[in-house]
Amino acid sequence: MGNFLLETMSIMFLPASVGIMTVSKILMPVLLPYLVIIFLSTFIVMSVTGLCAEWILSKTETAEDKEILRASIQEAKKKEKREEELRELLLQDTEKRSSRFGGRKMSKLLISTEHFGFVLSIFIFYYL
Repeated sequence: MGNFLLETMSIMFLPASVGIMTVSKILMPVLLPYLVIIFLSTFIVMSVTGLCAEWILSKTETAEDKEILRASIQEAKKKEKREEELRELLLQDTEKRSSRFGGRKMSKLLISTEHFGFVLSIFIFYYL
């Protein structure tokens, strides 16, 4: 049923599009207010829906859910700390190696942002 509706969706909008084209002279003076109303009401509906969903989730959240959230935040902080340590080790290693090839210019080249993610992922995969 869903595929049928998706396949025929463009045909279903034709009458509405033709209707709008036939009364376009009448719609032009009120087009801007209508667009403002549409965008504001859409924003308000989305905001209220999000706030209601958050409120309902906060009321139904259990202590176990909160503990899981705390544990995941702590794990993320540990992971961030490990990445920072690896970044520092990689920078130190690069600086040591670059001193043989002409100083800091080489270390900046090797530790560029384009290559850093790839090298860091190799280090993480290898050491973890």
